[in-house]
This record gives sequence, structure tokens and C-alpha cells, in this order.
Amino acid sequence: MLHVLHRTCWSYFVQFGLVCICTLPCHIMYVEPSICVVTFCDSALHIGRPSTAEPVNPVSPGDMRQTVTRWLDWVQHFIQQQVTALLSFVSSIRGLDGIREEASDLGIARNWDIMCQQLLLPRNFNFWDAYFQPLITQRAKSLVSQQWGVAVVQIQSTLSTITQESLQER
Repeated sequence: MLHVLHRTCWSYFVQFGLVCICTLPCHIMYVEPSICVVTFCDSALHIGRPSTAEPVNPVSPGDMRQTVTRWLDWVQHFIQQQVTALLSFVSSIRGLDGIREEASDLGIARNWDIMCQQLLLPRNFNFWDAYFQPLITQRAKSLVSQQWGVAVVQIQSTLSTITQESLQER
């Protein structure tokens, strides 16, 4: 368990320790079941910022497109798995409609066109239409199919009962 003793400190865990990124000296206590150590953060930890020894070169449009495409493929796969699992808990078309309504109320960012352009995405790229709507539609079809299945079984059962009753009356 890690405890930061300085209240204004923004800290995060790095591998096996805690690195402070505030500008004030902090005392950090690392507590394990059998060990309790209090250390003082070196000032280099407070003023250090991520940097690189090599110059940062601009990313080529081809590399950007390839990276964004890989990321979008990962996002699509993740959404497909996780949202499909979550939608399995929705048991009615009304519930799906509520999800759709809430999602449509979210809207998009004001600078969405610029973000799409910078990420080399198609103009007005819509995550809802591309990733979520097909899953909602698939779940809706599944629910309708299930209800039709239940209705068919009920009709078959009713017809079987009526047929047996009519045969018994003769």
C-alpha cells in the first residue's frame, strides 16, 4: 500500500516506487506488511519532465494513417467484444432505445472536424454509426428473434392443447 503524506502532491506509481510530479518537496511512505520506509523525494523528481535526447521528428501522413488504422481496428475489436457482452444484459427493445437516446444526446465535440482531419479520419467520422449502432441493431434483432421463438412455442403449445382437447371430445 502506498501513502503520500503531502496533500497537494500529484503522484503516480512507477514500477516499484512512487514518483512525485509536484514542485514541493514531499515525504512518501511505502508500506508493506513487514516493511515501513519513509523517504524524502529528491528535487530532481519534482522538477523533472519527460524528455528525449533525440530530436522529435514530425510523423509522416503514411505512418499516422497506419497507426490510426491499427488503433481504430483495436477500438472496433474492443468495442465489439465488450459492448456485445454488456448488451447481452439488455432484455428489451425499450432498453436498447433508451441507450440509443442517451448516446444521441451526447453529441460531438465542437472541433470534431478538425480532430478527424488531424487524425486522418474520414470527414465527420461517427463512432456511433461505425461501431455502436451495428451492435445495437444486432442485439435488437436477437431480442426480436427470441420473442418470435417464444411466440411460436406458445402457439404450438396452444394448438397442441386444442387439438388434444378436440380429439378427446370425439
